[in-house]
Amino acid sequence: MRLCILLPVLFFSLPAFSLTVTIESTSTPYSGVTLLKGHTSSPKRYFRAVKVELCTDYIHVTATKPPTKLQTVGAWASQVGAQVGVNGDFFKYTTPPRVYGDAVGDGEFWPLPLTGVDTSGSSNWYHHNYGWIAVGPGWVEFTHSEHVKKNAAAFEAAGYTVSKGWRPNQVAPDPPKGTLALVSGFSELVIEGKLYTCPDPAKPDQCFPDRGDMSQLHKRTAMGITKDRQTLIFLIMTSSTYGKELAEVIYELGAWEAFNLDGGGSSTLWTKSAGYLFPSATVLKRAVANHWGIFAGAQGGQNQEPGHCFQNGGCFATPVIGAESSVFADYPSSWYHYGAAVALLDEGLTNGCGKTDAGVPMFCPKCEISRREFAVFLVKAAGIDVSSPPNEATFIDVPKSDWAFAYVEAMVAVGITNGCGNDKFCPDKTVTRGQSAKFLRKAAGWKTETPNTPTFDDVPKDYIFFGSIEAVAKNCVTNGCDKGNFCPNDPITRGQAAKFLVKTFDIQDMNSCIDYCNTATCKGGKTCAQWGPCEPTGDPCDTVGAKTRLCTTYADCKSLSLDPTCGAKEAEETQECTIEPDCPEPAPESDTVSDAESVSASDPDPASAPDPDPAPGTVTDTVAVPTSTPGHATDGGCGAADSRPAPTWMFLLIILAVLRLGGRAYQASSAN
Repeated sequence: MRLCILLPVLFFSLPAFSLTVTIESTSTPYSGVTLLKGHTSSPKRYFRAVKVELCTDYIHVTATKPPTKLQTVGAWASQVGAQVGVNGDFFKYTTPPRVYGDAVGDGEFWPLPLTGVDTSGSSNWYHHNYGWIAVGPGWVEFTHSEHVKKNAAAFEAAGYTVSKGWRPNQVAPDPPKGTLALVSGFSELVIEGKLYTCPDPAKPDQCFPDRGDMSQLHKRTAMGITKDRQTLIFLIMTSSTYGKELAEVIYELGAWEAFNLDGGGSSTLWTKSAGYLFPSATVLKRAVANHWGIFAGAQGGQNQEPGHCFQNGGCFATPVIGAESSVFADYPSSWYHYGAAVALLDEGLTNGCGKTDAGVPMFCPKCEISRREFAVFLVKAAGIDVSSPPNEATFIDVPKSDWAFAYVEAMVAVGITNGCGNDKFCPDKTVTRGQSAKFLRKAAGWKTETPNTPTFDDVPKDYIFFGSIEAVAKNCVTNGCDKGNFCPNDPITRGQAAKFLVKTFDIQDMNSCIDYCNTATCKGGKTCAQWGPCEPTGDPCDTVGAKTRLCTTYADCKSLSLDPTCGAKEAEETQECTIEPDCPEPAPESDTVSDAESVSASDPDPASAPDPDPAPGTVTDTVAVPTSTPGHATDGGCGAADSRPAPTWMFLLIILAVLRLGGRAYQASSAN
């Protein structure tokens, strides 16, 4: 009986892709927007598609605000000034219109009674069935459909992954804070990179059991996003098509996650430059409840900076692929400065920028850090007392009610900062690398350094933070950003801030110890002694023997009578301590973004970000909770935990298995 219940979900006996997709023509009417026209074979179905590159200048996405009436796609897109328009969710012919799922347009959430979220509609067959794709400032997100979430165990048993996206364990969750546009749809066509497949597209009990009309022939619309969340895809099947065929085409076009939208007479694609691309000019256009719109090019009237360019590990906290076994769900252990971030967590100096539903912390390593956040990180790392803040605020923009008030005042009390001018601290401004050097130097109690020859080509002697930058360089906090430069005006990221703090205050970076043989665990540098003697001459790019480790710390080099200089203390970056000339030198800390910061020179310099303040739109997407300490890869070093090749015998076994399967297939075909 139990098997029968799962049959509608788990008929995956056919090949993942059975259609051949041919692209007949492409065009680029606007920068970042590509139009495609094509067809499939066996059977022959025609389609049009749009690919929107979300990281292209001037690209912004919008959707319909709560409407008072139905509108055709062209009328609505023209009204809002969009260059591209596509139809959206299924809807009911009510006044005002009501959609089947959730909806947000231009930052305005639709009232619940106009959506499928409302509990008053719980008796409707489509109640809470939907999934959605949403965009916000610098991010793109999705949530799985009810069918996928409720049958997650069955899908995962069939080889799917149902762990990413917004609230993967919660049906019909509230969208993220800051959502600007959101359109819902179902059934779900592509699930975290895997195509939904079924044996017979014409049988509703075998294919998409959450929507009976997916087994019927209709013109259809679908929406999807790529794996990197940087491309939005819209597909319009201009021939009558089964839902399974719709899924196959959008998957072939590159969708990593995709949903079915309203179809039939609602399926519409419009551009400002060409008008209706579907349906044809002679066909009456259906007015619909909600729409997707794309602003493209300067004529779109939006800011040049892309509105929704998603970056893994950025300010929108969401688990990323590759970090499933990391301490932070959005920070793969192979990324720069991962060990430094974990060291801050181990020392209680941060709790991250958010948590997944499973309670796994996230760090937002590529998010630029604000002066407020840096103040908290710096004061905590330096151990400055915050127990007795003053009764009166020093800065008019950091009142006593500000969560970082005590930390900013502590910086003032010990002479680290005097603000950014005009009695302000500019707490929301990003911290530049130059400013961070000054903050770090003062917090560490170092004097300014003024060598005759500047260390960095882009930091001349007359630069305002020259003395501070030279001080942090002399004390081995940094070796610059790239090719002899320091990039003093670039904003500092949370990951870089973590590395600066760890270096400045001698917080043990977990990556100072590298287990090449998987014989010991080194967490926070507190159990390195159990590894046995330091091995200064071992090959740092290969196994060096059980219970040994490379010399990577200043103390190691000093104890071995090696030159205890900057190069030795920075050994995890330069490998000088290992005496191994063949080991590739890792790149310097250079996740920097070139965007000059304009805080007043009276105090520019941060060190690291706090954590109490979650990043904008912090999400809590579930990801597997690490059950053991992850591999401790160096920040860009040659001993990264995931860099070792698989043993040769493993490849031989794979080859033998393939040959054996091939022999069986041949025998079967011969028998027939």
